[in-house]
Amino acid sequence: MGDLPPELFNSPTEVLLPQNVFPAEGVNLKETLEGIEVKLIKQALSRSGGNKAKAAELLQLKRTTLVERLKKLNIG
Repeated sequence: MGDLPPELFNSPTEVLLPQNVFPAEGVNLKETLEGIEVKLIKQALSRSGGNKAKAAELLQLKRTTLVERLKKLNIG
């Protein structure tokens, strides 16, 4: 296991937002989190071939929750 890349041992949060990346001017947390959510949902839908039940499973959500998020975020 010593030859595996370190990113395999990091949590998803550390991979998406490394500790030393916080901008000096700050961030709009709501917009940033929404942007990350949109990207993850789109990736899950792509990986599942558009199957919402499978995408929800990948995101560890109920299908109904995913559908609600799709509507709220205007993801077609």
